[in-house]
Amino acid sequence: MPKADITINVSPKRSSIALSERTKRMLESRSIGKETHEEIILRLIKNDTSLATAGTAITTNGNVVGTEYQRTHSTLHVRTPQGSYDVVCVYNDLNIFSTLKLGTNLKMDIPLKGGWELDLDIVNIRREGKDWEDPKIMGRKSEEFLLLYLASLKSLLEEAFHVRFYEIDTAKDYLDEGKWDKAYQRLGLSLDSLHHDVRAKLLGGAWRDE
Repeated sequence: MPKADITINVSPKRSSIALSERTKRMLESRSIGKETHEEIILRLIKNDTSLATAGTAITTNGNVVGTEYQRTHSTLHVRTPQGSYDVVCVYNDLNIFSTLKLGTNLKMDIPLKGGWELDLDIVNIRREGKDWEDPKIMGRKSEEFLLLYLASLKSLLEEAFHVRFYEIDTAKDYLDEGKWDKAYQRLGLSLDSLHHDVRAKLLGGAWRDE
């Protein structure tokens, strides 16, 4: 079992950009809550591209609301108590739900607490100093793989919805279903996602076939 006091870190690659004071003030005027300059820029870009390009779409047929997902991908760097990894993730594009949740000018009656899920799949893993390997080698039902999965899930949801899962920090937190329930409830996130993306994985009953 992992030590309860070790934090799991997830980080993308970083770069820097210089902004004038005038541009900084303009950005800050568009902030929601205590967003950083980077978070403001990312939200504005996502809002623009989600309206201008093809992606996940919400469909209606009478009183029936459906979702046609587009898959996207990211590579994350995850540090667990056992080591550091690069993790390639494939998952549902949630930009349109992020746009709706942030209260843009899209006027659609979409229940944000239900109807979407990330459906995250880890397709490639590289431990620091090692070669890329199929997740089957680690074992999709192993505790280490579960921590990589949950850490990636948390990071991607935080980025998509500009939120923070303050309840989940250490390895022990990630494996605590109650912490996830509390975070999802506080943030008003999808109950479908909570069930499919979190609970089913913690219970070990919905892993992809090996």
